Amino acid sequence: MCKAPNSWLQRTVIVALVLCEGACPQRAGSEVVGFTYAEGYSSAALDEPIDLGFRAFSLGSRPCDGLPVTHQATAEPSRLELRVGERYFLPNIVLRVYDAAGQFVPRAPLFAHLTYDRDVLTFESDNDRNFWVIGHAEGSGVANFAVDCAETPLLVKVPITVLPDR
Repeated sequence: MCKAPNSWLQRTVIVALVLCEGACPQRAGSEVVGFTYAEGYSSAALDEPIDLGFRAFSLGSRPCDGLPVTHQATAEPSRLELRVGERYFLPNIVLRVYDAAGQFVPRAPLFAHLTYDRDVLTFESDNDRNFWVIGHAEGSGVANFAVDCAETPLLVKVPITVLPDR
């Protein structure tokens, strides 16, 4: 019998492993990479973007204290389309989290994970609060966000499609 993880840190490691599974198709002869690039919080208000930072385990051991159990999460935009050479600033994503009654839950802790084919996308960061993806060739990737203030972590996937140059 498998015992459920009881600490936020244990659950975080499990969430990171789940995010890595089969996230984007691999092109022949290329390399798919996946990594957690930031921690942070979901939107503080319905129209505000997420708060991301380049940090590791800085949210503390009990970041969900005082928050209701999260039940649902949505991202806006729900998918990204980039042209070859186009950049997207990942902290512009709005991630709304709700409890079981449908009430908005501000600033739920999250992990941001990116999976992509190295031939399709590039990730750039200033190692602080600024994170971009840049399209290089037709293909796809995914920006994943894991919110973990529930019995089962909420995983929100934002597919990234790179379209050909015009």
